[in-house]
Amino acid sequence: MRAGVVLDGRYELRERLGEGGMGEVWRGHDRRLDRAVAVKTVRDTARPLLLARLEREARAAGRLTHPHIVAVHDSNRVVFEGVPAVYLVMELLPGLPLSAELARGLPPVPQALEWAAQVADALAAVHTPEVGIVHRDLKPGNIMITHGLVKLLDFGIALLSGAADTSTRLTETGHVVGTVAYMAPEQCLGSRAIDGRTDLYALGCLLVTLLTGRPPFPMDIGMMGVLYHHVHEAPPLPGSRRPGIPGPVDALAERLLAKDPDDRPAHAAEVRDILRALAADIRTPAPPPAA
Repeated sequence: MRAGVVLDGRYELRERLGEGGMGEVWRGHDRRLDRAVAVKTVRDTARPLLLARLEREARAAGRLTHPHIVAVHDSNRVVFEGVPAVYLVMELLPGLPLSAELARGLPPVPQALEWAAQVADALAAVHTPEVGIVHRDLKPGNIMITHGLVKLLDFGIALLSGAADTSTRLTETGHVVGTVAYMAPEQCLGSRAIDGRTDLYALGCLLVTLLTGRPPFPMDIGMMGVLYHHVHEAPPLPGSRRPGIPGPVDALAERLLAKDPDDRPAHAAEVRDILRALAADIRTPAPPPAA
């Protein structure tokens, strides 16, 4: 698409903000409500499956109203210059992706724990039975830091409870669904059902990244090497890479990164509460014992 296009007579595309495998993201203007918005667009060219993925993202994120999840305002399927297309209208977020924040330097440990806690809070909302979403692609590039708050983005490969399609019907031959550096063993193998604990493994990878600047198994060992390590190798814990990480933080990371989902925490809300308690303990250390 191009600047100046108006979708459905309402959403004017003004500036392209980015382009990737899931289409383009534009700074747009909602003419009806006179407000700035973000517009994600996908055209049915070589990979029509992306249209279905963007519609899935609209259905998934559209179920949610939460301070740590990007708000979705509208979505529709249109025809642009004779080609089918889908667009998704979201709140326009100031700030930077977490990946860009980390490129500028590591946050202090309490800040890293608080950001991870906010991600866990978002996951707690999406995992509830009433919503029934597994995100499946938790990574720094899908998280925005805006005014110091975390916003979870990109539900394009989310698994929706009650959906007619299964976890494999929005895949393409030869393409891995998810981001390899943050994939749980069961995602790597396709060996068992995916549930909220799959996202909690990814949260463990994210926690390691927040604290050390890189995921447990970086991509320099190759995609197949990373997949093998997720399934078979014990991950290095944050304290082995960054001096001063408290033992309880390592213990939580170890639980989140358990190979068997049954050995991970059962609920994201539990993880959120532990992370906030750990951050508070670091900010306010216990007084020394009386002489």
